[in-house]
Amino acid sequence: MSAGTPVESLLNLGPKSGRMLRSVGIATREELVRARPVEARAILASEGHPVSLVLAYAIEGALSGTRWDRLDPAVRGRLRGEYSAALGRGPSQ
Repeated sequence: MSAGTPVESLLNLGPKSGRMLRSVGIATREELVRARPVEARAILASEGHPVSLVLAYAIEGALSGTRWDRLDPAVRGRLRGEYSAALGRGPSQ
């Protein structure tokens, strides 16, 4: 998949996620890679979009070509830790 691939054409991300990401200036796979999953989720939340940790899983899976619900437990744990740190609290369970 090329760097200029539109976000909504990536695995786990569809038209709704694509619209939200585009509204904050993330339109391509390359831009999503630079933003990183947890940071992209935080940007969306700061703009008032209803998002959760699952979106970070979906983005990570989109970038790695893995369904979000099949991410390695270690990857999910890393994302939970980053998510908790971004919220200013200890690691989530």
